[in-house]
Amino acid sequence: MNTFSTVIKQKKWIEGAHDDFLTELVRQGKSDDNIARIMGFSQSTILAYREKLGLPRNIKRPVLTIDRGGKTPEDKPSPLAVAAHWLGPRLVERPAGYFLDGRPVSLNQLMQETNRLLEENGLPQRLENPQWRV
Repeated sequence: MNTFSTVIKQKKWIEGAHDDFLTELVRQGKSDDNIARIMGFSQSTILAYREKLGLPRNIKRPVLTIDRGGKTPEDKPSPLAVAAHWLGPRLVERPAGYFLDGRPVSLNQLMQETNRLLEENGLPQRLENPQWRV
């Protein structure tokens, strides 16, 4: 059985041994650059084998929170606050981004759905971005 220290000393990728350690490091939430430093390989090598093994990419991004009451400079509720109000529990924020009805959505898609609801209720659309118009 290979130990981490014996596998790390290898300069060439060993199928199975390195695959197992890469899988474990990805499972622990390490990013490609951290894994590359730990394992002593380039980031491109880690990327290639991670993709070959079908492992997800761990990206450390700041967690954004839905603004449920902030004001824009014009002293109007922020677009995300309006979206959160009109979409209610249909809108979920996760570290990976925004989800509407369980599906990932872009800000444009999110605001288009919000504007559709505003329009249905006879209210003006939020058009800070022309792509939000429905």
